[in-house]
Amino acid sequence: MTNLSTHPFDEVDDTVSLLMADAASKGYITYDQILEVLPEAENNLMLLEAIMEEIQNGGIPVYDKDEEMAAADEDDNEDPIDLGQYNFSGRKKKRSHAAPLFDLSSVPIDDSVGLYFREMGQQSLLSAEEEVQLAKEIEAGRASEILLDEQPATVANLSLDEQDELHRTKSMGDAARAHLIRANTRLVVSIAKKYRGRGLAFLDLIQEGNVGLMKAVEKYDYRRGNRFSTYAT
Repeated sequence: MTNLSTHPFDEVDDTVSLLMADAASKGYITYDQILEVLPEAENNLMLLEAIMEEIQNGGIPVYDKDEEMAAADEDDNEDPIDLGQYNFSGRKKKRSHAAPLFDLSSVPIDDSVGLYFREMGQQSLLSAEEEVQLAKEIEAGRASEILLDEQPATVANLSLDEQDELHRTKSMGDAARAHLIRANTRLVVSIAKKYRGRGLAFLDLIQEGNVGLMKAVEKYDYRRGNRFSTYAT
């Protein structure tokens, strides 16, 4: 039987402790249960991170719904599905419907979906000024990338310092793009919750949101004066 370590969950409602006790008793937990206790999970990141850490430490598999756990019980030969079954492009690889969506004890740190529950707790919200600054760095990085990729003859005529500056600007743009994406992971979760119960599993919604988030970064035009969330939604 799976064991969970004792966790006080200081200064929170008893429902969280009851949730963890139920998970320890049943040997699994569902996203429905987590979202029932934390309906605004993206706005309560410290508690969400504590719950996820407790689940991970206990080796508790996470299912989308109780129905999937029931289906899994019918076939004990199915291997658990972890987040390695998903790729960063947002397309789900083939998996058994009845298998656990993932086992947090074996989530690879470089997996896109696994990172959501870590990044949400580690990234602070961006101010409007920070969004604009990142957008400018992304724009400059794109311009440098185009010059490097499409005009090699022009680049060859530049000084070494100028060439180095182009590469630095491109790298800064790549870093700014990644920062803008990571800082908005909670927005993806918030939107995904609105579409639950419409035929897609929660992780599938997260993946679709991830693709949409990356597209929004490419479309974001800070000159129009809108916040980034306008493009992401």
